Amino acid sequence: MKRKEKIIGSLIIAVIAILFLFIGYSKTNDRKISDSDMEKLFLDREESEDNNELEDFNEKESDSKKEESNNIKEEKDSDIESEKEEKETSLGEEKIVVEIKGEVKKPNVYELKNGSRIYELIEEAGGPTDEADLSNINRALYLSDGQCIVIKNINDVESEEANLNESLNAEVTNSIPTNSSGDKGEKNESSSININTASKETLMTLNGIGESKAQAIIDYRDEIGGFKSVDDITNVSGIGEKTLEKIKDKISIK
Repeated sequence: MKRKEKIIGSLIIAVIAILFLFIGYSKTNDRKISDSDMEKLFLDREESEDNNELEDFNEKESDSKKEESNNIKEEKDSDIESEKEEKETSLGEEKIVVEIKGEVKKPNVYELKNGSRIYELIEEAGGPTDEADLSNINRALYLSDGQCIVIKNINDVESEEANLNESLNAEVTNSIPTNSSGDKGEKNESSSININTASKETLMTLNGIGESKAQAIIDYRDEIGGFKSVDDITNVSGIGEKTLEKIKDKISIK
């Protein structure tokens, strides 16, 4: 009986020992997994931190390059602006001496800044008078040192135009000589032009006859000894039937 109890007790102790061994092994295995996981987590965290630091570094470097590029651009823009201002200042400091005469309120010699225009000189001279003629002046033109601007009187301009017209009329009239006898002139009583005796200037008064055609008429008549009829003028180079129709009533051969 006692021996049986001892055997049972030994079995119970063996079972308990096995249980303790199993529990101990399980705890040890769990601890190993936990340590491995912790180490992995630690490595992942370090790697993540390294990546973040790298990204921060790249971002800072990119920002630094952008800032440096912007600074260089700003410096260039600043240099260009400074150079432009220096040129403008230099230009503004230079002076020119110009004179204005005629129909302005204060004609005189004036000192203006380089780059001034004619209208500024007129304003400096008190502006134009009521009789000033500004129609032939480009007031937007730049002035140059030593230049003299003359503002004409509108009445003088009209007088010059009238004299020019009179002069032109006189030249035309004087270019057509008259013959008091009425039988051997460049013009006959009916005011037609004798193409056998007319000068080049007189022939040029005919419609459609210019200098070259007038000379051609003279050369041809000298060559043939004079025109026998008005229609013979069409034999002259450059003169055709259309031209003849225009001048036929204004020319003669006697």
